[in-house]
Amino acid sequence: MDLQTMNTEALIKTPSSWFLVNVTIKPEWQELAIDYVMNAGCDAAVETPTGFQCAFPENADGEKTINEFRQFLTEMGAPNELAITTIVQTDWNANWKQFFKPVHIGEHLWVFPEWETIDAPAGDLVIRMRPAMAFGTGTHETTQLCMKFLEHNIRGGEVVLDIGAGSGILGMTAIRLGAEKTVGIEIDPDAKDNYWENAELNQLTGQMELQITGTPELAPQSFDIIVVNMIQTRLESALPQYWDVVKPSGKIIISGVLSADDLSFRKFLEHSPWQIVAFKTQNEWIGYQCIVN
Repeated sequence: MDLQTMNTEALIKTPSSWFLVNVTIKPEWQELAIDYVMNAGCDAAVETPTGFQCAFPENADGEKTINEFRQFLTEMGAPNELAITTIVQTDWNANWKQFFKPVHIGEHLWVFPEWETIDAPAGDLVIRMRPAMAFGTGTHETTQLCMKFLEHNIRGGEVVLDIGAGSGILGMTAIRLGAEKTVGIEIDPDAKDNYWENAELNQLTGQMELQITGTPELAPQSFDIIVVNMIQTRLESALPQYWDVVKPSGKIIISGVLSADDLSFRKFLEHSPWQIVAFKTQNEWIGYQCIVN
């Protein structure tokens, strides 16, 4: 869910100048907006504190797409502000790197971009990330909420299911904390390469698995922990197929719900075999820890 996307190969290609669009938008509209621009041919999108940045070639097609994007947001009723500047190719690399800094999460977890050379404090755990066309670089609150819950629940030797795996950040976090293995489920085939790039970067390929499918084949009661990070509408449509794959003693970690929608999501879970036993909030977002009823 970490709304970070980056097609670095595209930025090596022509044209050499880009329309850089700074999008100011509320969190509940952000993922829908990023989905639109990526499907419209955007070459890169990076989350910012107030929304995200995206880039389009500086030509008539790029200008047309930006105007269509503005119209799309208006028709959807999404409050927004677009600020457009022009940058050259060499400026873009420096521009998006400013948003990928080391992030300290929880008590002993760090997420570093792959080019970072500093060391984490002794005893802390580091996950290195290569930004690409997949979600998950550790900056979004929902990812951090999941990581905090993992830090407090991994005891060692667990088998973890990571639903909506994206870049693999949550699965790698689980292994860094002591889990034996993670199985990632992802419906977006564009995430595959970055998932394995990050696994290799962290030397964890032997403990990770990935299924690109919306209907995974999973044995009942086969996971100690399930972690899932999606927006609420996707959570409610996806979760029922996973009710029975967690062990009776297992735990479920969920994030992607806005605090304002807490009550409606709790009502959804009332009709499930899972029971909320703890929750955490971070800015507008809420995360849950559940057990099997």
